Parts: sequence; structure tokens; C-alpha cells
Amino acid sequence: YTVGTKLEVTPHINSLEEVTMEIHAEISELDRASALAGRPIITTSEADSKVLVKDGNTVVIGGFIRRKEAKSVRGIPILKSIPILGALFRETTTTVEDRELLIFITPTIIRN
Repeated sequence: YTVGTKLEVTPHINSLEEVTMEIHAEISELDRASALAGRPIITTSEADSKVLVKDGNTVVIGGFIRRKEAKSVRGIPILKSIPILGALFRETTTTVEDRELLIFITPTIIRN
């Protein structure tokens, strides 16, 4: 499976030495739980933009936000599994992680 970050930029330079960029960004991840179950699921986020910037100026693309939640249970073996009373012998922790990817692109016109 091919997953990761893919960025395609097509630049066009006009007579005023400004750069128009057609940008396609794609981020894909393999869902670990589904992969372990033998049914891999790939989640994909995509964005297309067309921007006009002056030579040397920077464009920022954002909005790629991922939220991951993980739940863990710790406790005294056997006792934590007892219905109703088991809650006294175990600790359940939920961890939430938010990530945002920002992409910075700075076009530079190369002159001969």
C-alpha cells in the first residue's frame, strides 16, 4: 500500500514575474486497526488550490487536521475483569491527539 504525503505543484510565470501555482496536496494514512484485522483501510485527504504570488513570497496551505484517540486499560489482572466490581481495580485512560499539517511553498524564479 502506498501512503504518505504527495504534493504536486505546477508553476506558471507571467510577464510581471509573478508565479501562478496550481497545487494538489494529498495525505493518506493506513488505519492500523483495520490492517491488523486483515482489511486495510486507507484514509485520504486532498486539497486543490490555485494561487498567484510574487517571486520569493511564501504560500501556506493548511487544514489537514487529524485526530487520533487511543484508549488503554490498566489494572490488577483478573480483578479488573470482574463485572461491576472490576471498575474498582482498573484505570481507563483515553488519549486524544490532534495534528495539523501546514505546507509552506516559496517559488523562486531562476534567471540565467
